[in-house]
Amino acid sequence: MKQITGHNDESVKQMTEYEVEKKINEFLSQKRYLVVLDDVWETDTWEQLNRMFKVFPDESNGSRVLLTTRKKDVANHIQMPTYVHPLKKLDEEKSWEIFSSKDLPTYKRYAIRDVGEFEKLGRKLAKKCDGLPLALGVLGGYLSRNLNAQIWSDILSDWPATKDGQMMSVILARSYMDLPNHHLRSCLLYFASFPEDYEIYVPHLIELWIAESFIPHTPNHTLEETARSYVTELAQRSLVQVVRRSTAHGWIETIRIHGILHDWCIKEARQDGFLDTSNKTSGQAGA
Repeated sequence: MKQITGHNDESVKQMTEYEVEKKINEFLSQKRYLVVLDDVWETDTWEQLNRMFKVFPDESNGSRVLLTTRKKDVANHIQMPTYVHPLKKLDEEKSWEIFSSKDLPTYKRYAIRDVGEFEKLGRKLAKKCDGLPLALGVLGGYLSRNLNAQIWSDILSDWPATKDGQMMSVILARSYMDLPNHHLRSCLLYFASFPEDYEIYVPHLIELWIAESFIPHTPNHTLEETARSYVTELAQRSLVQVVRRSTAHGWIETIRIHGILHDWCIKEARQDGFLDTSNKTSGQAGA
């Protein structure tokens, strides 16, 4: 309700579910609207939203509700006039454009002796990513720090003939193990403690990392400076998504972690005994 109406009145917390649904309906009834429900996982989400009162009014004025999901059954479950638009995977050229911007950026090409060999191997590896942007970004970020033709060739020959989910796990695990030290690996796994799709304020994240003793003492650098360099390192490897930078200094100010990578961090953190997560909610959808 706060997102739709733009009001941050704390009295919302005292409202009943019926009152909130009715209030949203009344607000939207006066407008032509586009509401985006992003990254929906459960098939009954639509029914839960409209359980006591029809939230989204149909005024036949061109208003729309856009629901995004990775699950086809969720999209097909909505009990209303619906158009399901399956997103296509990236074609080879677009895949290579994203991949090469990570593994062979222009400023690095000049320093590579046999750039043609790397490009030949890179195009084959980009094709193996099957048009998945996250796979292209993370693998490209990993290869950019391993500019060795033999390593690239070995990855290509060892490529697992697996489904997308398993393929992503292999790529993420490789990138994780390639991080330069266990401090940075701990910082990455710590993202498992945040809710999915949560926008993380970097200064607050740095304070948490330092409090957890993840940041080592480095000569001539404060803990904050080292931690900020860790954020930059993770962003360059496409392991976090930059949401906003400081206009004054250009520093990364807020970040977000991709849902697939967030799931991987939770799984890895549990296996390593690093941390565990609990998702207890009181009859409401939780993150």
